[in-house]
Amino acid sequence: MSRAPKRAEFSADGLRAAPDLMAHVVHWFEQPARDGTFAELPEELHPETRTALESLGITRLYTHQRTSYDAIRAGQHAMLVSGTNAGKTLAFTLPVREMLRREPMARAIFVYPTKALAQDQLQRLRAFWPDPHHVAVLDGDTPSAARRRIREEARCILTNPDMLHHALLPGHATWSKLFRALRFLVVDEIHSYRGIFGAHVGNVFRRTLRLAESYRSHPQVIAASATLGNPAEHFSAMTELQPLVIADESAPRGKRSLLVCAPDLYGQSGLARTVAVLRALMDQGVRTLVFSRSRVSAELVMRRIRAELGEDAPIESYRAGYTARERREIERRLRDGELLALSATSAMELGVDVGHLDAVVVNGFPGTISSFWQQVGRAGRGSRSGLALYLAQEDPLEQFFVRSPELLLDRAVEDVVAHPGNPPLLRAHLRCAASERPLSFSELDRFGPNAAAIVEAMERAGELRYRNGQFENGLTDQPTLAVNLRGDADAPIRLMVGGELLGEMERWRARLSAHAGAIYLHRGNPYRVESLDLGTGVAVLVPSDAPYYTQPVVQSLVQEVPEPPQERAAWRQSRVRVTSWVVGYRRIPLDGRETAETIPLDLPPETFETDAVLWEWSREPSEEFDNLQAALHGAEHALMAVAPYLAGCDRVDLGSQWAGIGIAGSVTLGPTIAVYDRLPGGIGLSDRLYQLRERWQALARDLLTSCACATGCPRCLLSARCESGNEMLDKSGAVRRLSR
Repeated sequence: MSRAPKRAEFSADGLRAAPDLMAHVVHWFEQPARDGTFAELPEELHPETRTALESLGITRLYTHQRTSYDAIRAGQHAMLVSGTNAGKTLAFTLPVREMLRREPMARAIFVYPTKALAQDQLQRLRAFWPDPHHVAVLDGDTPSAARRRIREEARCILTNPDMLHHALLPGHATWSKLFRALRFLVVDEIHSYRGIFGAHVGNVFRRTLRLAESYRSHPQVIAASATLGNPAEHFSAMTELQPLVIADESAPRGKRSLLVCAPDLYGQSGLARTVAVLRALMDQGVRTLVFSRSRVSAELVMRRIRAELGEDAPIESYRAGYTARERREIERRLRDGELLALSATSAMELGVDVGHLDAVVVNGFPGTISSFWQQVGRAGRGSRSGLALYLAQEDPLEQFFVRSPELLLDRAVEDVVAHPGNPPLLRAHLRCAASERPLSFSELDRFGPNAAAIVEAMERAGELRYRNGQFENGLTDQPTLAVNLRGDADAPIRLMVGGELLGEMERWRARLSAHAGAIYLHRGNPYRVESLDLGTGVAVLVPSDAPYYTQPVVQSLVQEVPEPPQERAAWRQSRVRVTSWVVGYRRIPLDGRETAETIPLDLPPETFETDAVLWEWSREPSEEFDNLQAALHGAEHALMAVAPYLAGCDRVDLGSQWAGIGIAGSVTLGPTIAVYDRLPGGIGLSDRLYQLRERWQALARDLLTSCACATGCPRCLLSARCESGNEMLDKSGAVRRLSR
């Protein structure tokens, strides 16, 4: 199969006769087509702007675009929320372009969560700008000579939060022309700033606005998102400003068919099922994007298709960790029609332009409702129809969706949770801010209610120095170098093969997955890790023909941090200390036909403090101790299965432990379940679960009772992530406790 088959006019209904596809479908939903509503172009548009719009085939606006234009022209901070392919970019670009044309010295910064998205938007904006040299991308790949030209000529700079943090803010004296004339700060895809990344970025935006004000500029902030449940709240969490929310669905939309597919848990493997569905689509010439939850899954899907169709099959994989050159080439091949299928992670979830896609396969729930609809929304474009298939995996929450699809399809997009006030992160960013420009007491409110106490503690520790009524950096190092916005304080690990860079990996991920003996998949090819040196930041790999990949085995210990005596409720919030060990790794056959083999490891532990929600049980007089532990363990599984759904986070953002005699190290506790934020210091997830504890408990009960099994099965109770190997579980006992 040397090239993509010729594509016919796409029709989801025409796939009903495809047996490899329809064998798994348990629900078929239709999202009807929708006509657009329109508004006239603003009368005051400059003729040059009208000409630029007409060259793009635009003679009128969607109503939400016109509303956005009027609000931004009136000087309001704005939060734009509209669906995928609904013209959000034009909604904020048109007023910014028009106002910068009227103010010759004014500047704008457009912030995108990834370098790939900024590069993708560059050509779109240049085609719309009077002078294309006025629009430029500034990221880590921008040469020094180009940076000098950007400082002098660019009026609209496309960048990412990392570049703001590492270059623009600490080097603001060099960029003073930009900060003095900064008229707009535009934040696209603001929903992507959640969890630890969102906590960091919220502080970066506060630092940016503070610094701009020191140059006597007061930039107008505009944000945009396709999927966001709490737009005003999240905008404020990121910027400390109050926006006008513009949420409208005025763009036309083609019919979209959404199929929910359930696996036979005791038959075909999840990988084989995904490949069969993709083959059915490819055989009919359907241009398809497959989203997988993990990097390994994305690689395995492509590897299996190439094994069946040949190495020249028109499919590629796409994920974080590839070099920029690899990503650009893959994007070009998909956009130009050279590829019929792409197997990707959420790295392709954001709005990178890859042309029209007929179908999207969601290979496992991506972790949040917003991500689910973001992925589904990539099927079809404008008024063209599209197909989305959700392949539920062998996971209790996903099987719950199969039994109760309304949980997935009818629920509003969840709130995005970010916690810029996380004490360790805020402490680091306050030192960055003081290094950029001395901090005064009057500025601390911008950084939240904890800032004053943290600054005083930093002064006592010598991290800040109080002089002339302001706090200055008390140390000689550059504090931004110690803060990685993506969640690790150190530079990523470079993956080297024969002296050449294969890719990069975050340090936290490398500690789990790049130990000696681990198998790393890159574009479908396996490599064995020979060594990992955290000091030099290098992992040495060699090509391998291993018929397996590896997965870490982790064990954890949770201890409640002692607090002043207080009245203890059954449900409560607490501070805990978590210690984790990688005790081994599993060798999982690539063909999925054999039982995974576990290899022990002896690696040092890692310890951190974080926030948790605790549920302490009282033991009934007639209750056997073993029965109590089994019920406790079962309830922990059910609560953890549904927790990401309520908290609006990925599964890896939460951890848990159950203990029949209490949280380890706290002999005063009874039987207790602890669910905690995996980020040191906490990011507000356990707090959200505590606030929703009644709904959380009821949903965990419904997860178990909706399954017909008697003792627990992979559809409701068993978990592949259980550190106890799914031993000692009592479904009926868990249901009784969860029903109280």
